[in-house]
Amino acid sequence: MKCIWISANFFGYQLLKFALQYSIFRRSLRSIIILDKNARTLVYDIIPEDWWESLAHKYKLKLHKIRNINNESELIEDLSPDIIFVAGWRQIISKKILDIPSLGTIGFHPSLLPEGRGSSAIINTILRNFRKAGVTMYYLNEDIDSGNIIDQYSFRIHRHEYAYSLYKKVVNSGKILLKRNLVKIFENTIKSIPQDSSLATYFPKRSLEKDNKIDLLQNADMIYRKIRAFSYPYLGAYVPITSHKVLRIFRVRKYPFKIRRRHTIKNIHSLNPKEKIAIKKILKTLEKKGFYVVDSLVGSYKDYQWEGAKGWVMQFPHIKYLL
Repeated sequence: MKCIWISANFFGYQLLKFALQYSIFRRSLRSIIILDKNARTLVYDIIPEDWWESLAHKYKLKLHKIRNINNESELIEDLSPDIIFVAGWRQIISKKILDIPSLGTIGFHPSLLPEGRGSSAIINTILRNFRKAGVTMYYLNEDIDSGNIIDQYSFRIHRHEYAYSLYKKVVNSGKILLKRNLVKIFENTIKSIPQDSSLATYFPKRSLEKDNKIDLLQNADMIYRKIRAFSYPYLGAYVPITSHKVLRIFRVRKYPFKIRRRHTIKNIHSLNPKEKIAIKKILKTLEKKGFYVVDSLVGSYKDYQWEGAKGWVMQFPHIKYLL
């Protein structure tokens, strides 16, 4: 039996490393497919290419860097996999590709399907104030997140959960699902159940230019959710300082505190006197809402445009929070 692994992010990398502990998987895996660094698909939790290269070298695997999976049907057919694993891939895979493996394409989704189909699952989970979430292992089909379910693992969400801590729970859940099901998949004894589409809900796609803007007139709970939801590995919730600069906030503490602390803002030296006055007003408003800032960065609006955002993630500032 032959398989290939398709991934573009930290989640997929961690799951692949875990799966490679199993000899039945190592014997079957032929290739890893990742996104080329020049691909137009923006992945906020991307990792350095040399991580993939080192892993491929260690296990003597072929590594293919592509821009769009749906343009690679010839490559997939040449690899002739019986199974495709997809973990952390933001491109919708066409039916033409999904039909190639005889035993199907298996994916992972960070929600308890059929609840929470669609994109931005971690962000939406926090914004919607869920207290329970999980990961679903399922067969991909041509409809979004609607394939037969192989297994699910659920966990509780803390009321102070940030995106990066929720992300870690998602990674650990994915590993548990692999542990419970990987051998059965290769023994072809796995069972799956259809989703009940009448129970399906859909997460909206979130824009990291609009949805993460903080409205200081909103109540403290909504501001707190937004800061936590758009924290690492994403670009942070932001407050405009001027027409050109923003304060991007990744973490806050909530009052009351035993010790009075100072706000932590990177690149504050780049502000002129007028901008510093503006940021003081922002911080004072946040204090009145019950927060002080412990991790933030002064940036520009262009960071929220595609090229600027890609430049930001390619510096990998988020990785230390996911390890």
